[in-house]
Amino acid sequence: MRLQLLVIFFMASSLLIPNIVVAEGEWKVYNVTSDEKIFKVPYRMTNGEIEKIEVIDRVTVLIEINSDGVNNGTIEIKIPRDLIDGDYGGTTDGLFVLLDGKEVDFQAHVKTPCFRASMIEFLPGTKTIEIVQTQIYGPILTTVLPVNLTTDKNHYDRGEIITIQGCTSLNSAYEGDVKLDILDPNEQIFKTTSVTPNMDGVFSSSFLLEDNLAVNGTYIARGTYGNYTTTQTFVVPEFHIFILIVFVIGLASTLVFTTTNRNF
Repeated sequence: MRLQLLVIFFMASSLLIPNIVVAEGEWKVYNVTSDEKIFKVPYRMTNGEIEKIEVIDRVTVLIEINSDGVNNGTIEIKIPRDLIDGDYGGTTDGLFVLLDGKEVDFQAHVKTPCFRASMIEFLPGTKTIEIVQTQIYGPILTTVLPVNLTTDKNHYDRGEIITIQGCTSLNSAYEGDVKLDILDPNEQIFKTTSVTPNMDGVFSSSFLLEDNLAVNGTYIARGTYGNYTTTQTFVVPEFHIFILIVFVIGLASTLVFTTTNRNF
């Protein structure tokens, strides 16, 4: 009887919980030429292979695939924003997807200054996938900087870890490591390292803000990629906690002294 109930429970669960297909294949890169520039397009897919990717009139990415004739498939693809873009006020309302000419829903689940990542599920036998930029506002030609970076916070205390993260353009004209420097308030190099971007251009590195070395003030996180440099500032508070404690004790002593004099 218990075994029967267990079987019934799992059968009911399979009806209630939808089958979610995830692109678990190996990440690969397809080189796409547009306006005499070569862009790296990272992707991974299940139950299919890409035969060709081309950009049409700077508004459509046409992907020709050889899909499994039996099973549904998925493709997760990262489109460089300087290839096509559909970002209107932080949304992706400017993009839609066609499978063999028919519009379908898709998930735009990752947004960076360098690319937009989308997950698209396709049916058995699908031949073409089109990622299209709407023409309501005209073509969007986004300028992507060679390197973008940010820090995980704007303020840090001594002893905390600073994480610098960012991405590089997927234009193949830019290659190599990203040099990361942290400049102290005197604009002297406090920390430095080099990082190799991932296949999609994303990079990250962390630094310890040592208590005995760091000075208070405004710091600069600087990233250099080829001949291009970008910066981001952050602050180590001018008033250290020890100074704040001394200030509070001094203020309390003054109040006590003033109160005592009044009583006399």
